[in-house]
Amino acid sequence: MRRGFLHILLLICMLLFVWAPVRAQYDNEWIDHARTYHRFRVGGAGLYRIPQATLAAAGLGAIPAEHFQLWRMGRQVPLFLSRSSGVLGGGDYIEFYGEPNDGGLDTRLYAGQLQPSDRVSLFTDTAAYFLTTDPSGSSLRMTPGTNDITGNTLAPEPYFLYTREHVFRNRLHPGFGVNLGLTVYSSSFETGEGWASLDILPGSPLVHDLGNLYPAAGGPDPTYRVSVFGNAAHARTLRLQVNGVEAGSHAFSGREGRVFMGSVPRAALGRSQDVLTILNGSLVSADQMMVHTVSITYPRRFDFGGADRFAFSLPGSASGHYLEIEGFRGGDVAPALYDLTERVVPVSPSGPSIG
Repeated sequence: MRRGFLHILLLICMLLFVWAPVRAQYDNEWIDHARTYHRFRVGGAGLYRIPQATLAAAGLGAIPAEHFQLWRMGRQVPLFLSRSSGVLGGGDYIEFYGEPNDGGLDTRLYAGQLQPSDRVSLFTDTAAYFLTTDPSGSSLRMTPGTNDITGNTLAPEPYFLYTREHVFRNRLHPGFGVNLGLTVYSSSFETGEGWASLDILPGSPLVHDLGNLYPAAGGPDPTYRVSVFGNAAHARTLRLQVNGVEAGSHAFSGREGRVFMGSVPRAALGRSQDVLTILNGSLVSADQMMVHTVSITYPRRFDFGGADRFAFSLPGSASGHYLEIEGFRGGDVAPALYDLTERVVPVSPSGPSIG
């Protein structure tokens, strides 16, 4: 009887399996199986150029410029081509703004749990890009714009809102666990699972150097955002200081993840090296907490601090913006300003320029 019952049970399970609707989502709907895709990898943010010689070596030397198409994570990436149509010549190229992999796809693994950060992936920093061709004319392009400041009457923009964010990657924390003599962790992705700092104990604060933030004199008050996780079953108070000035205090307890936000006193910013301090104010000396990410959003002068690439954003304006940028390290190469929202590359009469 037991064996017969087992057979019936197995048969019912098999029927349920066969008739269950398929709900898998693979995110590969963008793939056209009639095309060939050339895969390459990008591990850092910046402008990337594919010379005509590289295209020719891949068998793409006779492809008209208007047919090229680039994909990343199921979305088209706008391309800038040195020639807008026709077959590319020896000195021509494809150019695009590339970004590394982030934690966007990891979000689905948490199933409603608090993801510490979607800025970095738990698996790899490298993103896969796919170059293909499409003769339909539906490919996204970065189009040339104008950057002629002759006769400009606009005042220079005094600041832009900038977010300085840091993801702590001292360890890969397993997240929420239950103490059963030893800490047991779920096989699913839990709150607090991800990159984090080392444990912060009472009396042993975390000190992080933000560098020179180049804050502007005007604009809205700075704000902060911090993602934290309690790593022990105690009550505690997270305290945040900027250059020794108290910025925020937040109480939470136990093994839980929280995101706290608040404002930073404007006068606290502006040192040559701005220092952020995170303290554990628990009354239990053995308490532990850790930080996943911390960010400060503030008005910044148009000083890029000697960087050779810099991402920033401005609100839309019908009259345009006039920018005077300092501290950009371009070397002997003329700088280029990419408007990724409007997909425009402003070009001055003398070539790509910031203005």
